[in-house]
Amino acid sequence: MNNTKYILMLLGAMMFITSCSSIKTPELNSINNIEITNENSENIFLVSEISVFNPNRFSISTKDISFNLYVDSLYVGKGEVDNELILAKNESTNITTSLVINKSNLKSFSSLKDSVSLNILGSSTIPYISKKYYFDLNYNIYPNDLISFFTERLMEDIKIKITEVKLKKLNIKNILLDFVFVLDNKSLMECKVKNLDIKLFKTNAYKDLIGSSEIKDEFTVESNTINQFESQLKMNILKIGTAFFLNSINNENSFFIEVNSIIEYNNLELPITIKRRIDYNPLTLEIELN
Repeated sequence: MNNTKYILMLLGAMMFITSCSSIKTPELNSINNIEITNENSENIFLVSEISVFNPNRFSISTKDISFNLYVDSLYVGKGEVDNELILAKNESTNITTSLVINKSNLKSFSSLKDSVSLNILGSSTIPYISKKYYFDLNYNIYPNDLISFFTERLMEDIKIKITEVKLKKLNIKNILLDFVFVLDNKSLMECKVKNLDIKLFKTNAYKDLIGSSEIKDEFTVESNTINQFESQLKMNILKIGTAFFLNSINNENSFFIEVNSIIEYNNLELPITIKRRIDYNPLTLEIELN
C-alpha cells in the first residue's frame, strides 16, 4: 500500500514537472496607468501597470523579469519588474513595470497613423526550471495615442497662451491684428517652437476663414524662462462683410481663433492647439480675448 502511494506521488510529481516544462506563454491584455517619473536628454522614465493573463492550469512563480521593447522591429526601450510575482492559473494579474524609453527612436515612428505592433522580448527566472524562461509578447498600439500622452505631459511643464489681441491697423481693405503670446517653459529642458499657424473664423464651428497668419521661423525657448512673442494677422474686410461693424445688435460680435503649433521637446515633435473666442465692440473697435 505504501509502495502504491509512493508510486502515485512520484507519477504526480513527474506529471507536474512535465506540464511545467511546457509553459504556455502568458498573454498581454492591456497597458494602463502610464506615468512619467523622470527624463533626460536621451530617455523618458516611466512606470506603468500591465495586465497579463496566465493560460496555464497552474500558477507561475517568477522573478528577475527584464525585457526589451520593439515597435515593428525598431528598438524603443527596455523595462523590468522589480518584485517577485505569482501569476494565478487561468487568471489575469496586474503587474507594475519600470520602463526606459529612448527618445530618438520614439521620434522615428511618431508620424505613423495606423496601429503598430509593440513587441516585448524578455526573460525571467522560474524556480522549478533550471534555465531562463524566455517570452515574446505582442500588443497593438496607436502612435497618435502615444503622442497625445506625451503632449499632455508636455503641457504640464510648458504653457503657451494668448495674452492679448490688439488692433494694429485699419483701412478700407484690411484689418491688421497683433496677437501677443506668452510661452512659460517650467521644465528642465529647452524646447523649440518650429511652427505657429493662426487662423480666424466667423463661427465657433471653425468654418468660414476670414484671416490667417503663420510664423515659419523656428526659435528656441530656454528652460525655466518666460518668453513673449507677437504675430500679426490680416483680415480681409470683404470676407467679413458688414458684420464686423453692424452685428452688435444681434449679439453676434465674436470671432474664433485657432492656433496650431509644433513644439520640439527632447527630440519629440508635439502638436499643440489653442482655441479661443474674440469679442469686439463694432462701435469702439475694442477687442477682448475670452
